Amino acid sequence: MSAKCTPSENPKPPVSEESLRQVHTALREAGAKGITRRRLVAKLEISPRTLDRALKAMVIDGARIERISAEVPGLRTICLVLAKDPAWADGYSHHARLALQLAELALQQCGSEFWAQYLPMFEQLLAPHLTRKDLLLFDQLKDQISYRGSVGKPWERDPNVFLTLLNALATKPVPPQLEILYSRARDEQGAWITVVPYSITHDALAGSAYLLAWDTRSLSAGHFRIGRIKAVKTNGLHGVLGSEPKSSLERARQFQVGGWFADKDPFEIEVEIHGKNWVKAFLDTPPALPEVRVVEVEDGTGLRVRIQFKATELEGPSRWIMQIGSKAKVLSPDHLREYMEANLRASVAHYA
Repeated sequence: MSAKCTPSENPKPPVSEESLRQVHTALREAGAKGITRRRLVAKLEISPRTLDRALKAMVIDGARIERISAEVPGLRTICLVLAKDPAWADGYSHHARLALQLAELALQQCGSEFWAQYLPMFEQLLAPHLTRKDLLLFDQLKDQISYRGSVGKPWERDPNVFLTLLNALATKPVPPQLEILYSRARDEQGAWITVVPYSITHDALAGSAYLLAWDTRSLSAGHFRIGRIKAVKTNGLHGVLGSEPKSSLERARQFQVGGWFADKDPFEIEVEIHGKNWVKAFLDTPPALPEVRVVEVEDGTGLRVRIQFKATELEGPSRWIMQIGSKAKVLSPDHLREYMEANLRASVAHYA
């Protein structure tokens, strides 16, 4: 059973801003379980009359406060649940912020596909205290994070950077434009870039987590290493993207290899691997590559497999292949074979 507090025609009652925000914060912290009037009064050390005024003022300002029946030891009672924030409220509850910060630490330390399990785990840990807006945030973020393999050492930067990125990604239906202070290789000072955030990506070969976003100056998809983002802020504009930019970004998210991608249609790559250790490893655990398939070569030896996957450019795949050394042979496509040959000849020249 539930009932709702709805706006009335009466003018807003007199109540201090401090009391108003205290009541709002307490309701937020109570989350979906809610809190009783008696508990609110005792917790905030305010009078029942002040509480009533604050609740009425919040409803007039657009809040929706539901009354739900709840069980407590020995009796049934009514709890107040904040179903919708008033118009002046911003951000998320401190419990949601804590969960996101825990998830950030997990990404820095483990950075593997297990991180996909951390976000819902932290959400569940704090679920009793999360508001409906907080829960919606987590639902949206689960669809906005792409992961593959693992990443390297933790980054050092402003702790609010990652939280601001996640909040922007979770903003629907249109994310805000962001200004990021980005430090490229050999550029410690960095420069401000205007982007529309799309996703967070990371994989084993990249060795880091990236912000995948639309660069409004170059009008192209870009991968920005999160460890190099020194600051981030919104500029007050909506990040409206057409179908072509969205298609480019989604293609980049699906087919990046080691953080590398090109704005082209993906092509098929086939690599033959031999040697019992590599073959066993790939049969047990297929490599973290786009649309990967591991096919055992049926020659009776059990010592060869073919790795088939897709990519949109050559640098990422070539780096993955070269780590296997002489145990790997590119079968197709021809332009990757030629690229590999040129790189290997250059490497051999160092030892001539």
